[in-house]
Amino acid sequence: MWWAKAHPPASTPTRPHPARAAYIAPLSVLAIALMLGCAPSPGTASTTPSASAPTATATPIPCPTPTGSPSATQQRLATAVATAVGSVPCLDTAYQAQDHTAMVTITLGGLVPTTTADIAAVQERVKVLCFQAQRALWTSGVPLTGATVAVLGPYLDPYNGPTIAPYASAYLVAHTAATFAWANLSPDSAWAKYTSTFLRPGFAPADGVPTPTPTA
Repeated sequence: MWWAKAHPPASTPTRPHPARAAYIAPLSVLAIALMLGCAPSPGTASTTPSASAPTATATPIPCPTPTGSPSATQQRLATAVATAVGSVPCLDTAYQAQDHTAMVTITLGGLVPTTTADIAAVQERVKVLCFQAQRALWTSGVPLTGATVAVLGPYLDPYNGPTIAPYASAYLVAHTAATFAWANLSPDSAWAKYTSTFLRPGFAPADGVPTPTPTA
């Protein structure tokens, strides 16, 4: 190696001149560092691995905290809806005794749908959830004048970042619900019969639309 030439043969030891020793010591340190791999070598240690691409993460779902004790009627509706829709991140069922109306809010988790296939799958899922919840409400035995089911889910706001936005809603009034033969309906056929509906068309910033106000 090149640094070996700086040392005389072992059979003829000599005492280095003080002035030369000042230069030999740093060279010896550098040589040891090179042998141990501590100093950068061309084309290897001078490069740093590229950063990996960020991994998409699901948006945490803030579920509403129940306030007060639900009435027996509200609890009856909530149990019927929970049994019908199954496991979801957040489920809230409210009942207004003054006008006999019900409001179900379902919040989904996971990632924001971005592909055509994912958007279509989410649209079908929210239709199913609306159907299951509406059928549970109107077959619960609780007299209702109207019922709204709203489905929310993760959305990437271009200004505020990850948030929760409306995906779909279905509003149904009593005189229309009276014509429903639930056993003969599917999520898609019922969707065409509700009093009013909303379905998010996409999840790009241009597709952001406000939650609709149901009307009879």
